Amino acid sequence: MTVLFTPKAQSATVLDIVGRNGERLSGERVTAVGSFNVLEISKTVDLSVTVVPVTYPFVNTTQYGQGTAERTVADFLVAWRDKDYRRMASLMSISSRSTGLADADFIESLYELKSLKGAEIVNVTPAGASTTEITVNVWYEVRTNIVQKKRIIMRTVKESTTGQAVPRTSSGGSWGIVPLSLREIEAP
Repeated sequence: MTVLFTPKAQSATVLDIVGRNGERLSGERVTAVGSFNVLEISKTVDLSVTVVPVTYPFVNTTQYGQGTAERTVADFLVAWRDKDYRRMASLMSISSRSTGLADADFIESLYELKSLKGAEIVNVTPAGASTTEITVNVWYEVRTNIVQKKRIIMRTVKESTTGQAVPRTSSGGSWGIVPLSLREIEAP
């Protein structure tokens, strides 16, 4: 490690001691650099660096009941983390599956470069008779060691096996994610 003391950018108190241009500095470690003197000290030091991996929160799917909108979103996030694009596609709304937006290859093209490191559900809001908006914070890596935090608002819809909307209070139907609703915004 090398420490270089220069009189430039020092406080008035220090300059009173060493001189405006370091003219009062003396000794074998003092050298003239241009119009001022500097003091350089070097010492070999063993710097042991411990790398502590960063951890991010992650949804626990068992925290949410089977057949709920929250569980569908949590399962989607786990599938994203595991890069299971077929599973992600299977969690899309039934009515969207014929559009190509719920195709595993299409989903892979959207998510393959986003390595999910963390995810948490932060808000659940009923948005209609058969829809619920779920707000999620996600942390994903797009380049090595560069993790971004984003917020995604996911709209889920409860549907029958034919893709017809079913009231959220109904015992029938299943929840699916509406692909066009997936929008990333800056997370607070």
